Amino acid sequence: MRTMILPVFGILIPSIVLLFISLSSVFSIVRGQMVLFAVWGGAFLCGLFIGSQFVRRMGITYDRAGRRVTVPGSYLYMVTYLVIFGIRYYFGFKQATDPRSVDGIYVSSVMTVLSGVCTGMFGGFALFCFGNKKNE
Repeated sequence: MRTMILPVFGILIPSIVLLFISLSSVFSIVRGQMVLFAVWGGAFLCGLFIGSQFVRRMGITYDRAGRRVTVPGSYLYMVTYLVIFGIRYYFGFKQATDPRSVDGIYVSSVMTVLSGVCTGMFGGFALFCFGNKKNE
């Protein structure tokens, strides 16, 4: 895989888009159950930690002077997007075919946790870029 050099917004924009998608799906699931929203928040924080650890291990560097991010080739982004798509597709299909099957707290909790962790991972990538003190 090849190394990519991206502007900072190349990392920031997917994080913001995924945050919006995740929150919109969580608000449609929660329906007054604040416990699930708290579960999403905890999963999001765990995802932030996991994402920042992945960034450190992958060797992503940030050049503050040029505002560029150097990303070594990796399947992590693609796999994360596929996980998010798979989750949303599966639960959307289940809700369309049998709405009562996804009304349970277990299904809502699983979808909320997975959505929070995946969104947090992309947030961790973005936070690493803005929190990294070293120049490339």
